[in-house]
Amino acid sequence: QKFGPFTPPYPLLEKHTMSNLPPQPPPHSSFHTPTPTPDTSNPSSNVIAGAAAVGATVGLLVSGPVVGLVGGVGAAVATMTTGTAGDVARSAGNLGASAGSKASELDKKHHIVDKTKAATSGLVAKAKVRT
Repeated sequence: QKFGPFTPPYPLLEKHTMSNLPPQPPPHSSFHTPTPTPDTSNPSSNVIAGAAAVGATVGLLVSGPVVGLVGGVGAAVATMTTGTAGDVARSAGNLGASAGSKASELDKKHHIVDKTKAATSGLVAKAKVRT
């Protein structure tokens, strides 16, 4: 086809319709449909307390008491949310709750708290005598 005095040196685009283009692979989707999660809107108080303890401990070790307080409160609140942050907080809460339960069992068996109290009060009494 001629367009006035100009003849294009390439085939016209109208010859390439959608029907005669080579087939294209389907677009790659990096998104996946998440699996439904169980109802996590009401975690147990042990899980919330465990998450708070873990968050506070990590915050305290990383930056000090203020960050420890914020980390504890943030982890406790996060246990009541959905999504990845909530899942991580609940997992940390379960870990903290099981660690607390194990520590309680060890204390009942070996009376660790009573022995620590007795040793501490003995040290305080000795320190008072020397001063």
